[in-house]
Amino acid sequence: MRAERTFVDDDAVTAAIEEVDNSGLVTLLEEFVHLPRGRRRTLHLRSLLIGLHLCTQATGGKIVLERVTDILYFRTTPRMRALLDIPEYPDHDQGFEAAYAVVRRLFHAMKDAMNPSPLPCNKNLSRAEARELTANAAPDDLAEREQRLALFTEFILDASVRPLHSLLSELAEVSLGVDATPVRTFSRGRRTNGPELATDPDAGWYAREGDDRDPDTPVSGALRPPSPPAKKSRAKAPQRQKKTSLKKKYLFGYDAHLIVTRDAQHDVVLLDDGTPNPDVLPVLVLGAALDKPGHRPAYNGVKILNRMQDRGYEPGFLAGDRAYNNSEPDEWQLPIRAMGYKPVYDYRADQLGKQAETDGAILVEGRWYCPSMPEPLINSTIDLHAERIDQETWIRLIGARPETGAKHWQALE
Repeated sequence: MRAERTFVDDDAVTAAIEEVDNSGLVTLLEEFVHLPRGRRRTLHLRSLLIGLHLCTQATGGKIVLERVTDILYFRTTPRMRALLDIPEYPDHDQGFEAAYAVVRRLFHAMKDAMNPSPLPCNKNLSRAEARELTANAAPDDLAEREQRLALFTEFILDASVRPLHSLLSELAEVSLGVDATPVRTFSRGRRTNGPELATDPDAGWYAREGDDRDPDTPVSGALRPPSPPAKKSRAKAPQRQKKTSLKKKYLFGYDAHLIVTRDAQHDVVLLDDGTPNPDVLPVLVLGAALDKPGHRPAYNGVKILNRMQDRGYEPGFLAGDRAYNNSEPDEWQLPIRAMGYKPVYDYRADQLGKQAETDGAILVEGRWYCPSMPEPLINSTIDLHAERIDQETWIRLIGARPETGAKHWQALE
């Protein structure tokens, strides 16, 4: 690292100081990252955040604590270190290790204050130890940490979209999408029903098939379907549970539940010269939460949406896949409608077009229309999937559905 070391320009450090000070993040973190009793810390939260910011600038968004240490203690000028109240350490292996320990302790103090899990990382806990730690954890303390993590996450997300608030406010109605994407961890996954947990005990296996949940996860009694009535004949011996190959388990990590928005009225984001159009809203992440893959999609989605309303975002259309739609009505459908959202879902290929009819009305992909609707309008989505029409034609045909129905009902009246 010393051979590749270059000093960080004072102007870059000054810009990072202004960015951190203007963000208000120091004030937020100081509310729950308390200083321990005894000798005072030699590195302040403000200085650490400035180092994290400078590190992301140098690495394209990655945070490596070794690089943060190198930047704060050895790559900034003495003038900047004095301004940030950073002590001087000798430039050799022992001096670097001492400075790295200071950075690491403060970073982990900040992280631990926002960690809503009762299980420690970086060690292989037995399942008995994990159950004991979970049982002895204080629910109020875990809930407070989860609240802190949400505040911190939302603070970062709001800072990223702050320059675009004017474009958001100009939209008549903000449409949202909710989805989960797998995030791999550095931890190595362990056998689902094995004696020990992985070093990241809150992560889980992600499977490509079904609802993304680990197929080896035991099903609780509340979720297990009822057994059929037993026959009078001799009962058969219970079959052994079929083992699932690890090859079907795509990765070990988390589901990142994301709420995104975009300008639904404009598809083209780039200008003719290839540069972004400043008048068109790009895709933005407004909410995020992590959980085990396939676990509690409705809970995480509703939690994010509730907090978004607390932050002033108005409800609009909400698109989601079947992981959310297949949840119990009390867990997803009813809560989001009560918040004012208008959910939008897709249908399977065998559910497209005309779905039912009653009393002279036909049900086409979730909405009722008059029976005289032309076949091209009824089958427009089927034709799109079969590539018989393009997307622009499909949008035009979908838009003509309610207009055709309205004209028919007017004629009948």
